Amino acid sequence: MLQIVHDVAPGAELAFHTAFLGQAGFANGIVELATTAGADVIVDDIIYFAEPMFQDGVIAQAVDQVVDLGVGYFSSAGNGDRTSYESAFVDSGQTFIGTLHDFDPGAGVDTFQQVTIGAGASISLSFQWDDPFASISTSGASADTDLDIYLFDQDSTAGNLLAASTNRNVDGDPVEILQYTNNTGAPVTAHLAISNFEGPDPELMKYIGFVRGGFSIDEFATNSSASWGHANAVGAQSIAAAPFFGTPDFGVSPPVVEPFSSVGGTPILFDTVGNRLPSPEVRAKPEVTGPDGGNNTFFINDSGADADLFPNFFGTSASAPHVAAVAALMLDAAGGPGSLSPSDVYGTLESTAIDMDDPFTPDFDFGFDFKTGFGLIDANAAVAQVYVEDPGDPIAPFPVPLNSVDPQGSLIYEGLASDELEEVGDTDSFTIDVDPGQTITVVVDSEESLQATIELLDPAGSPFATATASAPGETTLLQTAEITDGGVYTIVVSVANTG
Repeated sequence: MLQIVHDVAPGAELAFHTAFLGQAGFANGIVELATTAGADVIVDDIIYFAEPMFQDGVIAQAVDQVVDLGVGYFSSAGNGDRTSYESAFVDSGQTFIGTLHDFDPGAGVDTFQQVTIGAGASISLSFQWDDPFASISTSGASADTDLDIYLFDQDSTAGNLLAASTNRNVDGDPVEILQYTNNTGAPVTAHLAISNFEGPDPELMKYIGFVRGGFSIDEFATNSSASWGHANAVGAQSIAAAPFFGTPDFGVSPPVVEPFSSVGGTPILFDTVGNRLPSPEVRAKPEVTGPDGGNNTFFINDSGADADLFPNFFGTSASAPHVAAVAALMLDAAGGPGSLSPSDVYGTLESTAIDMDDPFTPDFDFGFDFKTGFGLIDANAAVAQVYVEDPGDPIAPFPVPLNSVDPQGSLIYEGLASDELEEVGDTDSFTIDVDPGQTITVVVDSEESLQATIELLDPAGSPFATATASAPGETTLLQTAEITDGGVYTIVVSVANTG
């Protein structure tokens, strides 16, 4: 992840804290990064299966704490798509170490839900229900109900029990984690059962699957939200993923989302004290989408997603640091640490994002949706929107993307040559990506004693067009005819000091 940050924001100072010391250790690490290491932006891709779904846990609370201190926080939405089931507990009238849940939403009764687990696949199901967590509720509130979850090889309790999670939950936390690895060498058809061992039937229960390998819910699927925990914190910006080759820069417009990118919408039902909220709080998560699939040296195998042989890094674990690094660039463009609040950064990333669609839903999802948020970030547009001119810049950086594109496709750049360029031969330059058929207009205003020259170099580095101000202090204007051969052109500005 830090490689990605360095690729996007190479001037950023980097810091790291492990998240693998338990939930409290993770939470403390977040605070230490902000208060001890001096981080201005924090990003993570970790989820603890026992993080609360319906209440802000200690990690989510730490996220909100550092955001209140002015530190932006970015978290991967997860790679679970809609691998989730949710329902009220429905008494089937049948028993197995308690009362069995009826999965069938119709008139029939079915106490088993069929799933398929691929050969070699590992599944971890975080199963929770609408009771407060004793471990975080400062009022002493806790679970009133004890639910258990089972995995059988048949749709009968007489079958072989493949896995189960049967913790004692009353007066504790309402969470069970069922784990199973299929080592049979072939796909396994299995059957989930849920039992109420003690307490009132919950009005909402939910499992979310964390899966490595093939897994499908074959019946009674609710296709529910699969992002939870601190990625759902108020202060966090949750990040979905789009493959780099499924974006406008690679000829795909609108961008397409990774199928595995987790859907948001998990409701918050309790405050941190443990009180049930008057109504569920459904937060708009994820907020934006970042690219994934770029090259990275950490992994071993190349995916074949591109022409080179370098390993590729896919997942929201890769998209989140891309967005976090852009946040660092935005802070730098706006004047440095503290120049933008986290909400300023989040809002700009969202308002400049390229709208995307959730392919699962009918019609195009204009604006926000729970799969892609507000869409794919546009780093250039976000940085340009917050840029504040630094008088010490040799030439005020030209906003990227362009200041404007007129209906005829002219690329228009405007900038100011400052008195930092005071010796003959001093130059500043930047590159632009030009499509065939476009024209280029570059305007540079100079101080009274400076006479600016603009030179445009073609992709081969050869002079393409040149313009010089008619007199010191006069505006320099370079305009081209339509570009025949597209590619990366270079604009070089130099000045002569006449005073």
